[in-house]
Parts: sequence; structure tokens; C-alpha cells
Amino acid sequence: MAEIDYDGGAWGPRVPWRATLARMMNWAGGATSIVLAVGVTVWGYQLVKRDVTGVPVIQALEGPARVAPDDPGGEMAPHQGLAVNRVVAEGQAAPPADQLALAPAPAALTDEDMPRPALRPEPELGATPATEEAARLPDVPVTVPGVVRSPRPAARPEGDLAVRLALASATAALTPTAPEEVDAVRIAPGTPLVQLGTYPSRDLARLDWDRLSDRFESFLYGKTRVVLAAEASSGQMFRLRASGFSDIDAARRMCEALKADGAECIPLVAR
Repeated sequence: MAEIDYDGGAWGPRVPWRATLARMMNWAGGATSIVLAVGVTVWGYQLVKRDVTGVPVIQALEGPARVAPDDPGGEMAPHQGLAVNRVVAEGQAAPPADQLALAPAPAALTDEDMPRPALRPEPELGATPATEEAARLPDVPVTVPGVVRSPRPAARPEGDLAVRLALASATAALTPTAPEEVDAVRIAPGTPLVQLGTYPSRDLARLDWDRLSDRFESFLYGKTRVVLAAEASSGQMFRLRASGFSDIDAARRMCEALKADGAECIPLVAR
């Protein structure tokens, strides 16, 4: 009769290979623990000694590291030997100098730098107008290409005439021109317009056009004034309008700009 023993949580016959496998696993775990313990010990020792054993030592070369050439060549750079240069090179300023030069020595003038002789000598006593003309207009040497005699500039206009011309030009530029006005009857149907206001008289409409033109010069520049008479319950009224738009969209855009600045504006089409 087979021996019955408890093995692995179940009752049954004992199996020899299971016991052998368990012993092998125990030995393997113990060996792994020993290897890990040895590895941690070696790693800790190397970590402590790393600063000493990990620094490479290089043997220095024989002789100086840099040697100045016998003939360096080049030119001496200016502004050398200043105190500020020594601060950068050595970290401290140079001591005060025994002698200071506030400005460099003046440069000597060469023959090319000397002033040229006067080109218009004073007329001699007893000189005739012809000799004075020759003195004012010196001859050019024939070896120089171009004209032989310097051209004489044209005479300037008389003083009174020049003043009158200047005043006339300034007066013409400053004289305001009356704004162009188109009769409402001559405007073709379908023409894009903008209405700027309604007034009890034509003169008030024109006066307000001048005010709006000064205030919105960039918008009303190049536009034509239109004053249209209309009948209302209170009597005759005059509508102030502006024409000169490419299409109704341009009139709407200008009205939006005027409304944004507090002015009244209505885009419309002439009928």
C-alpha cells in the first residue's frame, strides 16, 4: 500500500521531482541574493573612489604652449595702452598717467588742401567794360575739352517785376474758389447721391455745405453740391445733397463714415 502524505496543499502520493525542483529554486534564489549583495558592495566602493580613479592624467608637453613669431607683421592698432583696455585684460585699471594729451596734434595741410587763388580779381584802374567782362569770364585753356569761355548767366528780372509776379502767384493760390453747384433738374435719374440735411432756405443749405466741407474735407473733396427745393407741410424746404459717386455703394460708405463722426447722411438715388 502506497504511503499517503501532504504535498502542495493536496493529499496524495509524494512526487520526488517536485522536492528536487523546490530545492533548486531555493539554491538559485540564494545565489542571486549573494551576487546582488556583492554587486552593490563593489558599486558603492567604486562610487566612493570615483573622484580619484576617474580623473584622467595627461602628461604636459615639453616646451612653451605658444611661441611668438620672430616677425609678426601687421600694423599697430590704434588706441592701445588705455586704462579701459587694461580693465578687460587684467581686471583692474591702469594707474594715472604722468602726461595727458587732450587732443591729437593738428594735421599739416598739403598743397592740395591750400585755398585756391581768387577767380574774380578786382578790376584795375582805368579798365574798360571789355576788360572787366574778360576778368569776370576767364578763358578756359584749350587743352580742357568743352567750351572755351565760361557762359554768362542770364540776367535776373527787375526787382519790382519779380515781386509783382510772386504776389500774383500767391494771391491766386490763396483765393478761395466757389464750390461747384449743379441744378437738381440736370441730374439724371439713377445718379447716386447723399443727402446731408434739410434747411428752410437755400442760403442756409449752402452755408452748411461750407461748414461740412471744412469739417469733412477728405470726404467731400471733388464732390458737387446739389440744393433741391421741396414742398413740405410747413412750407418750402431745401435739401442739401452731394453728387459725384461712382455707384451707390460708394455713397453708402461715405455716409457710414460721416455718421460715425456724428453727421447726418442718407444715401439715395436720384429719381
